Amino acid sequence: MLSRAIIDASGGKTVEWYTPGMLTIWLTLVPVAILVLTFVYTMANGDSLEA
Repeated sequence: MLSRAIIDASGGKTVEWYTPGMLTIWLTLVPVAILVLTFVYTMANGDSLEA
């Protein structure tokens, strides 16, 4: 998780968290890439996804 410490106007430290957008992107792209690579691998071997 990504966070950063910031100093507010009163001089206190506060933790500010970044948005979870990058985590969502990675959790979506990795399975999609695995699915595409599996599809390409099975088609390159002459089989179909039914096999």
